[in-house]
Amino acid sequence: MIAIHELRNFHFDLLITKPSSTHRQKTRFFHDNQKSKQLIYNDLKICVKRFLTDFQSNISDGLMVNKKRKPMQKAVAYYRVSTGKQGKSGLGLEAQQCAVVQYCNANDYQLLTEVVEVRSTRKYRAGLFDALDLCKHNKATLVVARLDRLGRDVELIARIFNPKSKVDVKVADNPHANRFTIHILAAVAEDQRQRISETTKEALKAARNRGVELGKNGKLVLSVANKQAAEDFARKLSPIIGRLKKRGIITGRAVCDELNKKGVPTFRPGGKWHPSSVHTLLTRINKQEQQKEHNKINSPC
Repeated sequence: MIAIHELRNFHFDLLITKPSSTHRQKTRFFHDNQKSKQLIYNDLKICVKRFLTDFQSNISDGLMVNKKRKPMQKAVAYYRVSTGKQGKSGLGLEAQQCAVVQYCNANDYQLLTEVVEVRSTRKYRAGLFDALDLCKHNKATLVVARLDRLGRDVELIARIFNPKSKVDVKVADNPHANRFTIHILAAVAEDQRQRISETTKEALKAARNRGVELGKNGKLVLSVANKQAAEDFARKLSPIIGRLKKRGIITGRAVCDELNKKGVPTFRPGGKWHPSSVHTLLTRINKQEQQKEHNKINSPC
């Protein structure tokens, strides 16, 4: 393509053919006519401008670019901390969230949802399996900040990264790790968990040998507070239990079914009533009623 500033130095020779008796007669026009050359230059300049404008608009609309953009992949984030104190502080969760979000933005992942779990790796983790089910249902990738957030058990990690599980898993701090590397890191994490357990037991044993009383806070403070909270909870549910007794609902299983049916909250929020917990509640309420009767009898008139 000829640049626009070079068109001024371009010599235009327009050959016009006129019929004559000798078939054709070539005549030169406008060779030295500067005015005509300027007109032609202006016309070409307008044409070039129009062409460049159309070209840029076509590029912006994607009409002249043969490049197919891949659709964003779906992702489900899984965050885990081991203790409730870590969960309340949010420090560990915030660091995991930052790592996962950065990985998703850098690799064109659309983050569908986030699953947060406060659970030790030694216990059953419903949140992890819920996240895996979400990935299967939405055909998404499970993204974690570090491998030890999934677990510190080689067998569990092997099941999760098994191709038969049909769930793709990405680790933000080691995105290029293959299955062999993942197994090695899982073995290291499992060994680390065992070492932490042994070190903690040795530290507690050494503290006992020094005469330190372990569990003092739980015995003198927490147990008293928990007992008082349980007494207050039983006293609060006493009217509901009384109404159920008037309706003939007195057995533990019948009371359990009725409380769950009515959606009465348990002592620990989010739980369900079981015959054992109902039995404990009824025993506590009966003791409170007996204590009231005893106080009435012994009270001065």
